Amino acid sequence: MRFHMNLRILESMRSLRKSDCQKFLWFGAFLLIRPLAVLPDVPSGECHDADLILRNGKIITMDATRSGVTSIAVRSGRILAAGSDSEIASCSNARTQIINLHGQTVLPGLIDVHTHALDWAEGLLRNDIDPGYPKVHSIAQILNLIGERSASYPPGKWIIGAGWDESKLAEHRYITRKDLDAVSPNNPVWLEHFTGHLGVANSIALKLAHVSRDNAAPSGGVVDKDNLGEPTGVLKDNAQGLVQSVLPPDSPDLALRATRVVTEKALETGLTTIHDICLTAAGMRAYQDAHKNGWLKLRVQMAPLVSTIQDAEALANSGVHSGFGDDVLKFGAVKMFADGGMAAKTIAVYEPAQGEPGNLGLLIWKPEDMQKAHRLLASAGWQLETHAIGDRAMDEVLDSYQAVMKDLGLKEPRFRIVHAGFSTPPIQKRLRDLRVLVDANPAFVYWIGT
Repeated sequence: MRFHMNLRILESMRSLRKSDCQKFLWFGAFLLIRPLAVLPDVPSGECHDADLILRNGKIITMDATRSGVTSIAVRSGRILAAGSDSEIASCSNARTQIINLHGQTVLPGLIDVHTHALDWAEGLLRNDIDPGYPKVHSIAQILNLIGERSASYPPGKWIIGAGWDESKLAEHRYITRKDLDAVSPNNPVWLEHFTGHLGVANSIALKLAHVSRDNAAPSGGVVDKDNLGEPTGVLKDNAQGLVQSVLPPDSPDLALRATRVVTEKALETGLTTIHDICLTAAGMRAYQDAHKNGWLKLRVQMAPLVSTIQDAEALANSGVHSGFGDDVLKFGAVKMFADGGMAAKTIAVYEPAQGEPGNLGLLIWKPEDMQKAHRLLASAGWQLETHAIGDRAMDEVLDSYQAVMKDLGLKEPRFRIVHAGFSTPPIQKRLRDLRVLVDANPAFVYWIGT
């Protein structure tokens, strides 16, 4: 997945006036080495040798009474004390850095538990085409971007982009291979949807990927075809791998360079902790190298992707598990997919949507295989997070979680469901009873209203 909606939304916030943005400071940006501690009640006589004091501000403490203070003292990356300017002044010494906030508001750093930040940053560094809203508003504008890139490229060179969303385009339809063929007859094109659950390729790209009317779609995927049985160019979920497997390889240092972009862009928008999910081995290695070299100025939880039983076995036998790492970089949950995406019309449901007779979506895993993978990973110490939007998919995941928790005697393992879009009342009760966490991804509310 080369793009993610959360970071698209953060980029759209650039339209805010600079004067508005400057009224807020994100306190987590000052504390990059250790997580924030609970604000302590430190007697004034014990508050000394602060490394940093922020004063003359509006500091949001987020304590039980939602109180505010004007000054805060920090030592060794942790909050030492908070109070009035006069109270905190005694915490300083000759080496203390003192910053006058001039009335600016200080907020705790934000945590985003659902990003594909490294993929997004790699796309920026590759100079991928950006066909996303609000930069473009129509398929015609996207085709102009493709045509311009094609005219500047030698024949055969790939044109890659990500972020298009048919619901935001004037035509309100998918892009097709015929659209792309008209402006790029000599260059293969691959454009990923903003959800990551579908993409579109032109005819040259489909030929390189050996996609034709005679091909069967891979398990957990859809090759979209027209009324004549010809591929439209749209590939959904696991079928995307047919084209992705023939894309040109990235430069060896791309992922490492992308970690710098992730740090810079996240801190600019107030994010001080992220979960980067669906990471490959190369992505995890890049984060570790960045941390080793002192480049990672952001707390990151890495979530590896498991797509097969073999993946689960390899990860379970690797000797690491959720929580391994330090205050800056550690392993978080392990990510799996139960169904597809709403825009791709591949979420697994019990009743077909209006206008989609017979389409009950995709279940990516057989129930017995999902349960086997979940059990392998949970027994090795991994927290589980599984993408499920449709009600049928959520029931499959909850059935698996319930069986694994019972088999392993787990009381509250904090397993997660990602999105949980069609949460019916019975499913909500199951979530409560099993104490399963929901990563609803708030960006969906902003972007698609659900």
